Amino acid sequence: MPINYELPTVCRIDDKEYPIRNKGDYRVILDTISALDDKDLTENDRIFAALYIFYEGGNIPVNTETAVKEMFDFISRGTDEQAQPQKIMDWEQDFPILIYLQIILNKFLTKGLVNDIIFFVTIEVEV
Repeated sequence: MPINYELPTVCRIDDKEYPIRNKGDYRVILDTISALDDKDLTENDRIFAALYIFYEGGNIPVNTETAVKEMFDFISRGTDEQAQPQKIMDWEQDFPILIYLQIILNKFLTKGLVNDIIFFVTIEVEV
């Protein structure tokens, strides 16, 4: 199954499209999360600030309950409790491969040659 790397650029709420600021760039999401974590604001102000940051031009939908849900769905990659997000990488399973590649890269950078280096790596994969 191919992995979809495309992010949505709008949220559809009550048959109207609301653009996500900067097409959902990660910095917008970090700013949105930062607003939600701001302890100097009341809960309502945190939500308003997050919505204002998230939606392009501060164009907050009238249906704020759905707007908040759509914002959180976008931040959490559109997953709900029943769906499991597709893993792109498994750090435990891929760790030996990453170490192997790092060793090769380090040798290449320090010596300029990889052909003279032989590595035997055994990776056990459960089927």
